[in-house]
Amino acid sequence: MELKSLKNYQIISIAAFFMSSLQPILMSSAGFDEEGTRRVLAYGSAILFWLFLAIGIVTQIIMYIKLKGEIKGAPGIFSFFKNSISAVFDVLCAVSLVANIVLMIKSETDFIGYLAISVFIFSFEMHCVLNGRKFNEIINKIREEKKQ
Repeated sequence: MELKSLKNYQIISIAAFFMSSLQPILMSSAGFDEEGTRRVLAYGSAILFWLFLAIGIVTQIIMYIKLKGEIKGAPGIFSFFKNSISAVFDVLCAVSLVANIVLMIKSETDFIGYLAISVFIFSFEMHCVLNGRKFNEIINKIREEKKQ
């Protein structure tokens, strides 16, 4: 598979995951029990969360199918610190998980709580993508291309 195509799939996937993770922040100013615009925003952000999440996952699946013969492996759900970029998101994922637990115990549902949820979602998604063998292989291909 062409390297430019791989980069594009990764960019689309990461952008979709990022957009998915922003939706809880939008939900903080929305209300499912409200009327009018706030209710539309609540349902709209919920739909967008799942839509962007699906786009990110489907893009990763497409890459997996197209690279099946070239690269063996799966997303890095159970892998940690495979490269310097993933290390940042692995630490961020752990810190945001702890922050979410603390905020749940304190029953915080304000903007900070929704922000912590969004950070956790995005850092977990990036943990899965960046620790995967496919991402590391793409990075290696980019480095080889730059050497030539």
